[in-house]
Amino acid sequence: MSEKSEKIYEAVTNISDELVENAAARPKRPRRAWYMSAVAALLVVCIAVALFKPGGGALAIAEAAYHEYERLPDGLATPDGCFEALTAQFLTGAGEENAALSPVNIYMALAMLAELTDGESRGQLLELIGAQDIEAVRGQAQAIWRACSMDVEEIQCVLASSVWLRDDLSYVQETMDTLADTYYASSYRGEMGSGEINRAIQSWLNEQTRGLLEEQAATIETNPLTVLLLATTIYYSAQWTDEFNEELNYTDVFHAPSGDVDAEYMYAGRFMEYYSGEGWGAVRLSLRGGNGMWFILPDEGVSMDALLQSDEVLGLMVSGPDELAGEYAVVHFAVPKFDIAAQLDLIGGLMELGVTDVFDSAVSDFTPMTTDTDVPIYVSEATHAARVKIDEEGVEAAAFTVITADGAAAEPEREIYFTLDRPFLFAVSSQDGLPLFAGVVNRPE
Repeated sequence: MSEKSEKIYEAVTNISDELVENAAARPKRPRRAWYMSAVAALLVVCIAVALFKPGGGALAIAEAAYHEYERLPDGLATPDGCFEALTAQFLTGAGEENAALSPVNIYMALAMLAELTDGESRGQLLELIGAQDIEAVRGQAQAIWRACSMDVEEIQCVLASSVWLRDDLSYVQETMDTLADTYYASSYRGEMGSGEINRAIQSWLNEQTRGLLEEQAATIETNPLTVLLLATTIYYSAQWTDEFNEELNYTDVFHAPSGDVDAEYMYAGRFMEYYSGEGWGAVRLSLRGGNGMWFILPDEGVSMDALLQSDEVLGLMVSGPDELAGEYAVVHFAVPKFDIAAQLDLIGGLMELGVTDVFDSAVSDFTPMTTDTDVPIYVSEATHAARVKIDEEGVEAAAFTVITADGAAAEPEREIYFTLDRPFLFAVSSQDGLPLFAGVVNRPE
C-alpha cells in the first residue's frame, strides 16, 4: 500500500470523538420549504446487519448531499399498491389491541434495503415496492422525500438518514455514495458494541425525533457482531387548520372491544365533506400546509378487518378519495383525544407479501453493501413501532422500524447436551459483570 493510500485508509477508519458526537447533530436543511402529502408519522428506520469478527475504531464515509429544489410535480411514479398492501397486512388482526404503523417509513426501509441487496433478494423487494428496477426505486424515494418534507412554524415533516458500519467491514463506496445522494444518508464507521458508538446512534435518533422516541431509542444498540445499522427518521407535527375549542370537550363512554371505558372527546360542528361506502363513513380534518387526517368509522356490526379488505377504504387511507365523491354537509364531529403506541413484528407479514430471500442465509444477496461474502448474511429481526397522538391543537406522531441481519455460523463439529435435571447454581450479572443475583436451585418450583 502506498503512503498516500495508507493516509486515506487511516483517515477513513479512525474518527475522533468529536466526529461521533457531531453525528448526533441535526442534518443540514435545504433552504427552501417543500410541500407534502403527509402520513401523520415520525419514523425511525434501523437496519442492522451482523457478521462474526469484532472490530475497533470509528469513522466517516459519506455525507448526505442535500440539494436545493422545488417540490416535484404531480403525476410522477409512486409505489404501485405498496402502501395499500403494507397497511392491510400489518393493521389486520389487531383484535382488541391498538395498532399503528407508517407505510411511508416501512417503504423507505425496504427501498434502502433494496440498495444493499441484489439478485432475487432485491427482486422480491422491488416487486413489493412496485418498481421495475432500482433506478425507479430511487426516483420514487426522491419523490416521496421531496413531497413529504417541510419545516416551517405551523408544520414540520423533517426527514434524515444515517448509516453506521463496523470498522473492519469492506464497504462498497459507490453504494454509500448512492445512499448519501438519494436517501440523504450520512455514513459513519465505528467499533460496534462499544458504548461510544451506541451513545452516538441513540443521540442521533433522539435529536432527529425531538426526543419523542427516547425510550425506544434507548433500546437501539449494536454488538460486536453488528456490521451495519441504517437509520432513517421523520419527525411530524402539524396544527389543525381549525383548532378544537377545549371548552366544548366532554367525557363520555368509548365502547372498546374489551369493555366500555371513559374518554375525553373533542367536538366541532362544521361544514365538511362526508364520504361513505359499503360498511363505512369518513371525514377528513384539514391540517396546516395542505395536510389532512382521515377518520374512518365502520358501520355497526362491521369489523375492522373487513374494512381493511375494502379497496375504497385502503385507497382513502393512503392516497385520498381520488374519484370517490363526497357529500357536503354539516358534520357534528366528535373524536376522543388519544395517544396510542403499538409494535409489530414485520417478518411474517413481509414473507406473506413475497419478501423471503433476505431472511434465508442460503439465498440472500448483500453484495452491493460489502465484498465480505465469506459469511452469508440474512435478516433475523424486523420490528416496527409507532406512536400517534392528537389533541385540540393538532397531530404529533412517531415510529421506528428495526431490521437486524446476522451472519450464518459454520456448522459446529461438537454437540453438547446440557440438561439441568439436578441441583444447579445461577447468577444474574449487570452489563459490567457485577453480580446482581445469585443462588442455588435444589428444587425448581
